[in-house]
Amino acid sequence: MPTPVIHLPSRLCDMQTLSRVLPPLFEKYADSFPAEVVVDFSGLRFVEPVGVAFATNLIHWLRNGGIQCKLRAGAVLSQPLRYLDDSGFFAILRGEPLRPFAHVRPTTTGMKLIAQERSHAWIEQELSPWLMRQVTLPPPSFYPLNTCFVELFNNVADHSSKTVGCIFGQHYPNRREVVVAFSDFGVGLASRVREVESQLTESDAIIRACDEGFSTRGNPKNRGAGLRYLLDVVVLACNGNVTISSLGGSVKFRNVEGAVVPSIVQGIGYCPGTTIELCIPTANIRPEADEVEDFQW
Repeated sequence: MPTPVIHLPSRLCDMQTLSRVLPPLFEKYADSFPAEVVVDFSGLRFVEPVGVAFATNLIHWLRNGGIQCKLRAGAVLSQPLRYLDDSGFFAILRGEPLRPFAHVRPTTTGMKLIAQERSHAWIEQELSPWLMRQVTLPPPSFYPLNTCFVELFNNVADHSSKTVGCIFGQHYPNRREVVVAFSDFGVGLASRVREVESQLTESDAIIRACDEGFSTRGNPKNRGAGLRYLLDVVVLACNGNVTISSLGGSVKFRNVEGAVVPSIVQGIGYCPGTTIELCIPTANIRPEADEVEDFQW
């Protein structure tokens, strides 16, 4: 029997399209998954950060399930495949890049797999300086966003059986926007919430997870500000948007007249673990002056 092929969609840019990759595999192999699959990228024509994070999540989810994954790019490398190659995707997941001269582009963070215990140092030493190179503002201007990124990794520890998350960011100067996509490889935020409140749908579970003070832990420790803080900073303060997808649910949070308003994304197939996309208008990052120390002699 030939090895099954997962043909990725031509556009890796939105959760509706991305989430439809796995359901055909579920239908065809309802009783038992194959031991090996080929993930075919040759038809790729457009990719954004959320596609990089989701594709990484997909490969890890399959491999964590004991399925050997071979990545196929095709003979001709399109511009999107070169972008994916430059992100570090193939170097990390294939063991080597598609091209020997692949390199991280200045407007991207490069794809990173970061363990939760290393996340604070990485945010401080790599992600925050990258942001400051993209948007010329003093360091205090990015403190609220840095806390948001910390919360992404805290979310892995709170809602996942794994401690590693994938993060990838892109600055779009012409759009005056930074997009950061994050994914984890665990059981999914929606699944964890439904362990506590089983009556919720998966999309409603995502909304519930963003309620201030909510925790799936019976005796939660004060791990940080929470997903609610992330929404307050990105959606309210920066007038951006956040999309959270997990299993069969996906919710986009927008600023509507000064309030965070969730809207359920329809037509979702299946999103392994959790994928979060942050869209941050750079013009709305509030400038904050450097603190000047008052020396007394």
